[in-house]
Amino acid sequence: MHNQQDCVDFKEKKVYNKLTRIQYRITTNYQLLEWRRLFMDNIGFIVSMASYSKRIETIHICLDSLFSQTRKPQKIILYLDESVDVNHLPNNIIPFIAKGLEIVQVSSKLKAHNKYFYVFSEYANTIIITVDDDVVYDKNLFYNLIESYKKFPDAISAARVHYVTFDEEHKICPYQNWLFEYSNLLTPSMRLFATGVGGILYPPNIMPKEVLDSSLINDLSLNADDIWLKFMQIKENIPVVWSRQKPSHPPQIKGTKDVALYNVNRVLNDKYIKNLTDYFNLDLYKNLSGRGMK
Repeated sequence: MHNQQDCVDFKEKKVYNKLTRIQYRITTNYQLLEWRRLFMDNIGFIVSMASYSKRIETIHICLDSLFSQTRKPQKIILYLDESVDVNHLPNNIIPFIAKGLEIVQVSSKLKAHNKYFYVFSEYANTIIITVDDDVVYDKNLFYNLIESYKKFPDAISAARVHYVTFDEEHKICPYQNWLFEYSNLLTPSMRLFATGVGGILYPPNIMPKEVLDSSLINDLSLNADDIWLKFMQIKENIPVVWSRQKPSHPPQIKGTKDVALYNVNRVLNDKYIKNLTDYFNLDLYKNLSGRGMK
């Protein structure tokens, strides 16, 4: 027969084994969290931008803001069209080449689409951040976009977003009537429209291959890269989330904004929206009332 001391020893051993198992689970979970934290803290990404002859003399101002970010990219790629002689660049760009700026010469046929077109093709498995060439970016732009990506890895994170609106008959409102620089929605939504000027983060392989269909780009949305990208997101039900960047619109570099052209493009956005809606036969109200919509 077991004496009383044996029973006490058995109970103590049982409690000890249970505590050991709990400690193992806590330790394992802690290690997993640490590994995840370390992985997320070491996220690599590539920054892509495009420019042309009219902006080449001032682009160093934008580059300086990109190379001064608190979170550093693996590299920054600048796609220059044939209007720029890459063998005779302004002297103020040379220091950035020494810092690792990669310059690639491409055709001008795709215009603003150059910003994403080639980098999506070559670096599909990498996080890509696209930026414009005519503004000065806040030093925490990349940091905020990556932090947003950590929270919402299945969404496109954007520093500046608009909220797409519809009328009472569920018809999309003119672009000018959308809610610009919207900050009242902090979760991924199909209703949010990412604007390139603020800076946009694309998770690896998130965009469909059709995004690189240059024939369709040329026919349907040549002068509106943001509109084309949004429709590719609509077709794949990919939501957008605001990265909480403030201010969301970075300061314009003096002398780079063509006001007349800017206003014309805003009006033409409605034309491109109609082109793409008709071509893909989409019900925009239905398509934009999906995941994450508030």
